[in-house]
Amino acid sequence: MPNEIFIFEATAKSFPTIVVENSKKIPAIVEFMSVSSKPCFIVEGIFTSLAREFASKRDYYHLSSAC
Repeated sequence: MPNEIFIFEATAKSFPTIVVENSKKIPAIVEFMSVSSKPCFIVEGIFTSLAREFASKRDYYHLSSAC
């Protein structure tokens, strides 16, 4: 059975509360992503694979940026 993937969405406003506070309990990996960047979409597959492999050991977050 594959591991469930939980990749949380974060914003600049929610970052201190969601990411910083939760990272005190479990390590957080943040993907800073721009919808207009092709490399971001390439990295997203790797990010999703890591989220699946280490689902219970780390929290994963997407943070969209306007690049």
